[in-house]
Amino acid sequence: MWLFRSAYWRQHLTAHGAANDLLLAFQNQHRLPARAKTRMAMELEADLMVSWRRSGKR
Repeated sequence: MWLFRSAYWRQHLTAHGAANDLLLAFQNQHRLPARAKTRMAMELEADLMVSWRRSGKR
């Protein structure tokens, strides 16, 4: 599984073929793009909170 994932996971490595279609279906089935956006928003919010607290504003 690791070799398959490492060889085909990133879309820019292969834009065509059954392996890419399979991975895109898996990503969509598990809502990975939406989860990634949510995770990035949460990390940004946490970073802003830490920066805000370090600046001495309360």
